[in-house]
Amino acid sequence: MLSVTAISCKVTLVPNYDIGIASQIDSTLRMVDKFYLTMLETTKNESGQRAYQNFVQGYVNIEVELQSLIDKNTIRPLNSDSKKISENTLAQWVKYRDKHKQDNQISDANITLNRIYMHDQLVTMQTGEVFKPK
Repeated sequence: MLSVTAISCKVTLVPNYDIGIASQIDSTLRMVDKFYLTMLETTKNESGQRAYQNFVQGYVNIEVELQSLIDKNTIRPLNSDSKKISENTLAQWVKYRDKHKQDNQISDANITLNRIYMHDQLVTMQTGEVFKPK
């Protein structure tokens, strides 16, 4: 009887897949891509169009989404890895924002590098969510 009970027990060391969080990660990824691609394609650094003030709303919108992901990952039990990835992603986003604010400009190279880093972080979050049990 004990062996039957032991066999039927299931131990879960990670939280279950959450379609809501997975959808939010995807949405945030698209927001980040659009933010940087728009910045890159529609503005010219020489004319001052890349001034920080022109992008404040985009920075705020994405920061709100990243903070929301941290909050959702924080309240899920057994989810410390996803929480840490979310925290690191937001911390880097804030560094990029602050650098743009301080310099009041941003180069094509920095836009491209920032986009690649943020894209990779969000894909890492997606991957972590996909591999959780459904």
